[in-house]
Order: sequence, then structure tokens, then C-alpha cells
Amino acid sequence: MAQAAALLAAEEAERHRRVVIIIDEAHLLTPAQLEEIRLLTNSEMDSASPFAGILVGQPTLSRQLRMGVFAALDQRIATRYTIKPMDLAESAAYLIHHLGSYNQNLWMLDRREGATYLPH
Repeated sequence: MAQAAALLAAEEAERHRRVVIIIDEAHLLTPAQLEEIRLLTNSEMDSASPFAGILVGQPTLSRQLRMGVFAALDQRIATRYTIKPMDLAESAAYLIHHLGSYNQNLWMLDRREGATYLPH
């Protein structure tokens, strides 16, 4: 762990840029992996952390971090953002946009029956 923290600090010092670590699907991290992240953020607690971390995951991640065992990591989170679920109209617009950008197939969206494939 100390080696990873040293490498992050050296990278920032060498390039004079903030190191950003993005972890997608963070809700799938094991407790041991979350502890590793906490230990990385723990280096030099009195000064700046050697990196900025972004944890991206399902709502279960938030619940997991609120558990007492992860309190130290949870306290280090400076900003939280939750994306609200899409309603039916937003979901339809999303599907139409993405299907249209692929321009391969035509889909008909119906409020009662969902999406229907229409071959052309």
C-alpha cells in the first residue's frame, strides 16, 4: 500500500497534475478492496491526498459505505451525487436517441407494451 501511495505522489509531483482514479461498478468491490482504497486515502491525512478518487456504482454502494466498518472511508467522501431513475418518457427518449445514433434498426415504443422491433 505504501508503494502505491508513493507512486501516486511521485506521478503528481512529476507531471504537476492531479491524479484521478475512477472506479466504475464500485458497488462490486469487496470489503478488502474498499479497505485498500481507505488506506490509500489515509496516507498523509494532515496534508493533501495523493489522488482524487471517484467511486461510481449502484445505490448499494452508498448503503455499504454507511456501514460502521467503512465509516472512515465514508467520512473522506467530499461530494456525493445520485442520479434519479428515468421515468417512462425519459427512458423512451434515451432508447430512441441511442437506437437512432446506431441507425441500424427501427423500434416502435408504446407506453403499454414497451419496445417492439420492426424489421425494415
